[in-house]
Amino acid sequence: METNSFAEHFKRSGTSQQEHRTVGSLKLFRAPHREPGSFFTPAARGVSIRMNRSQRDGTKMVDHGAGRFSGVLDRHYTVAAANLVGTCELSSELDFLALEFSPDAFEEHLGTRGDLGRLHTECQRDELVMQLVERLWLESVEGLTSLEADGLSRALVILLVRASQADFRKPDRSGTLSKPRLNRLFEYVENHLADDFNMADLSCAIGCSTSAIASGFRTATGFSPWQFVLLRRIERAKSLLTSSQCTMSEIALECGFSSSQHFATAFRKQVGTTPGAYRRQWM
Repeated sequence: METNSFAEHFKRSGTSQQEHRTVGSLKLFRAPHREPGSFFTPAARGVSIRMNRSQRDGTKMVDHGAGRFSGVLDRHYTVAAANLVGTCELSSELDFLALEFSPDAFEEHLGTRGDLGRLHTECQRDELVMQLVERLWLESVEGLTSLEADGLSRALVILLVRASQADFRKPDRSGTLSKPRLNRLFEYVENHLADDFNMADLSCAIGCSTSAIASGFRTATGFSPWQFVLLRRIERAKSLLTSSQCTMSEIALECGFSSSQHFATAFRKQVGTTPGAYRRQWM
């Protein structure tokens, strides 16, 4: 993919407010108002991460050359293999952010194959991957050095390779909560994000031991209970920052943070920017 292939593609499709940047060996592109509809997605010379953020309900259908799959319009990303034109159908507008690796970025791990298997066939929601992509975009404004960009690129490569090689066909059944209990657990978390609850509260809510909850949480989500709750609080904060006029103190309390300073510190650590700066991006 040439430096501006995403830009040229979206220019032809009528998408405005585009911006593309080159950071070290990486190519970045953002279209904050990717309009709904059906379209082809450009073939990149290297593997690319294509990240979506949406404030609206809707769905998408994607085929990056490894089979058609669908997903809801939330915060997630897809991984496209190199040199393949894809297709996409959006039912609503979204914020599109793409990162393309150099063609040889995965050679050390995958040889010349460059195939990340199952990652090409479903929407991905690894929070660390999304945070690194967002950090690259935000910090590229101030000027990342090539060494810094390459370090972040290597971290992303390792995360994607490990995810592609993980064996999800043989879960540890001993740490698996039943689907009804897991649903009740998620519902409790969502309904009590503003509260200071603990493991004992979760245990009472679903009638299960704290050890079973801890192991079941990790099996189902890949996160410990406190990590999962923190991520859900951050996601609710993002929604409030972009859809309400609430003050930082009000958002902090609504999302279960003890103070606006606690909220700001946790938000910056997870997202890579301050709550105020994040809100201004969507204004």
